[in-house]
Amino acid sequence: INAEYGDAKLRMNDPRPWNQGRETGKKYNITDVLEERFVERLQDNSIKTLDLGKKWLTESEVTKVSDALRFNTSLEKLSLRNTHLNESGVTALANALILNTSLSLLDLDNSYIPCSGVDALSNALQFNTSLKMLFLSHHYEPASNALRFNTSLNTLSLNHSNISDSKATLISNALQFNTSLSALWLDDNHISDLGATSLANSLRCNTSLKALLLSNNNISDSGATSIANALRFNTSLNTLILHSNYISDSGAKPLANTL
Repeated sequence: INAEYGDAKLRMNDPRPWNQGRETGKKYNITDVLEERFVERLQDNSIKTLDLGKKWLTESEVTKVSDALRFNTSLEKLSLRNTHLNESGVTALANALILNTSLSLLDLDNSYIPCSGVDALSNALQFNTSLKMLFLSHHYEPASNALRFNTSLNTLSLNHSNISDSKATLISNALQFNTSLSALWLDDNHISDLGATSLANSLRCNTSLKALLLSNNNISDSGATSIANALRFNTSLNTLILHSNYISDSGAKPLANTL
């Protein structure tokens, strides 16, 4: 278990080019999105990375991008982070995900997805087979149902998603069936010992998860001990982040004994 600098290492390896200061190609603005030529370029498979984050996209704009995405076979990374997606926009995106076979990274961090659009996204994730990385900070609802049936996701970020123990338990139950997820980010939530114990139970049988991030939660010695006991049976996890919780020496000792 890498418990010392795994968090920083994972952040440095963040696959989103727009979070690394790397060039993401031409910067498209709202006018470009409305241009028919732009939609045609998406359909003609000439764009691999598209960053539309930090823009207040209208229903028409999201629908145009989503419609083009249905037939695109080259776009690999799409960012709609820090946008405001309404119900129809999310539904259009979800329908595109069901048909799309090329998109591997979707960034919806802070995208203010309404509850009415959550079911459509969750359903799409059960059928999509190309998406590898999904960033859904500040959103919880699509996660548990999708994890149970999805076979392609390897990275899921649910940071800052107001996840309580009951929601953590639903995620844990799904992890017992999931065989593809290798990194789960649950930082800055409200997971206490009960939720940590549920996650620990899933670690006993899950064989795919390699990184579990639980910093800035409400986990104390009891939850840490449950995780430590589960790690005795787990053979896949190699990065566990638990800083900024309420773990004393009594909880840290069993964890250290599993190293």
